Amino acid sequence: MFTIYQMMNKYKQLQSANINPEKLADKLYKPITRDEIRNRMIAIANSIHLAKVLEFAKKAYTCVAIDEGKTYDYHNLDFVLTNPLEQMKPYPVEAIDMKDGQTSQDYKSAITAGFNRIDIRKVKIGSVVVDGGPAQLKCFKDTWNDSFYHDRDPKYYKILLIPCLCHRIHNSYQYIAGKNNQLQSLVKDVHRIAELCRIHADDIGAQCPQHVSTRWIYDYNICVFILKYENKIKQYINVDHDKIVQLKDCLAVLKK
Repeated sequence: MFTIYQMMNKYKQLQSANINPEKLADKLYKPITRDEIRNRMIAIANSIHLAKVLEFAKKAYTCVAIDEGKTYDYHNLDFVLTNPLEQMKPYPVEAIDMKDGQTSQDYKSAITAGFNRIDIRKVKIGSVVVDGGPAQLKCFKDTWNDSFYHDRDPKYYKILLIPCLCHRIHNSYQYIAGKNNQLQSLVKDVHRIAELCRIHADDIGAQCPQHVSTRWIYDYNICVFILKYENKIKQYINVDHDKIVQLKDCLAVLKK
């Protein structure tokens, strides 16, 4: 507005032209509304999304990783396009609401919806990575009459099923920790030390990683923390150095 008044003072003929500075400013500097900004951002996001999906559509086959996510309010299946042989970065392409159902039929419906949304973009699914849950696995097995195998849909029934390695590692570690008494005792001690370290984080001078019930392999990070701050931790609880080192070395193998 200040610039327009300057122009009118500089060019006297504008003063006699009966120009309303406010109306002129509105014409020259029309503000962008929230809806316009929102629509532009959505259009840009859609164009980026289509470009990313098109990269995978150009390939002979694509692997789809299916990851289940749960919060207090939501239960989704996330579909991620991957092609490690082409060194392409994974791209999260869809998220399907599970609607609180956890039966094989519920998973079959959700996975079908995700596959259809991927297929409509001409992406050819060659393999699928799943977390190894029985209800998910059943959707791809020939032992269930309603599985993709028995659907005989040419797009899906020959899909290669690949169990998720990180879930396999997590499950194997969790399983043996529950069966072997010595390992079970050690793992419980590590988790107990981790909780105590988090309580005394200010005194230790660092925050200890937290045990994650769905990713037990993260216990490796806890072991590293305990060994690094062992002297300070010993002020609160006894630390069996040799056993912690042994557990860390075992978990290091699983991490690789």
